[in-house]
Amino acid sequence: MKNLASLAVLLLSVPGVLLANAYQLQAESTQLPFKVVQELILVDASVNGQEGKFLFDTGAADLTLNISHFATNSRPSKNHYIADINGFNHNPRLLDVQHFVLGMVERKNFTVPVINLSVLERELGESILGVIGYKVIRNFEIVFDYYERIIHLVQLEKKGKPLVNMTQTPPDYTFEIRMENFLPVLQTQLEGKTLDLALDSGAAVNIVDQQFKEHLMSKAAQVRSMQLGGAFSEVKTVEVCTYTHIVLDKQLAVKWWRAAFNDLSHLVRENIKIDGIIGVGFFKYG
Repeated sequence: MKNLASLAVLLLSVPGVLLANAYQLQAESTQLPFKVVQELILVDASVNGQEGKFLFDTGAADLTLNISHFATNSRPSKNHYIADINGFNHNPRLLDVQHFVLGMVERKNFTVPVINLSVLERELGESILGVIGYKVIRNFEIVFDYYERIIHLVQLEKKGKPLVNMTQTPPDYTFEIRMENFLPVLQTQLEGKTLDLALDSGAAVNIVDQQFKEHLMSKAAQVRSMQLGGAFSEVKTVEVCTYTHIVLDKQLAVKWWRAAFNDLSHLVRENIKIDGIIGVGFFKYG
């Protein structure tokens, strides 16, 4: 893959792979320093005492481990699969986790899928122990400071109010987000089309479903091709278009927005109704 901005990680996991107990924050808040590699966000965490880098991915359902580092004690699974952004299905193995630690977030005695993430490791040039997905962080307020390279996770009261105020000034924009399964979705307007786009910090490129290709390609300021790689599928050639702007939640116009077209019909089969994804560039606004 010559252009790493074409790497998109979105993992769909069949319900029931993981057990029910929740991730617990052992303090009012915790800080997660992160590094950026090829646009993507890596944080430190540990599983069963093994420490290393994990991809922070709001487009993944839950914690998923890399078989390159967790083959020992993993076992075959039945009736489970994980699909990536290209619709490539992977039958995971399963691993019983005694202790998971992410900053001050912990979880004990649960089961996670283990898949082959060698494509991700190769393209990033990093040793990746796994992927941290939505269910790990869903019970906390998330404050994303991209420029200081810190993610703040804050404990919530029963009514959903954060115990600690991590923002010193009011936000410039407040977007209305809806949840589509495990995906946070933002409504956007692009060249006369209203698109529901999922926020995916594990994607280095924006993606629009190919059903909009005929209309939107004719409106593009620039059209070219690029290589798009998934979490464990090899790259494919897709067309990518640049637009003068896209409007987020009828508020913020982002200029010179670029998106690749890809077939997302496999998401519909999982009852996930989105028109595409907004990649990690969105989080740079924080």
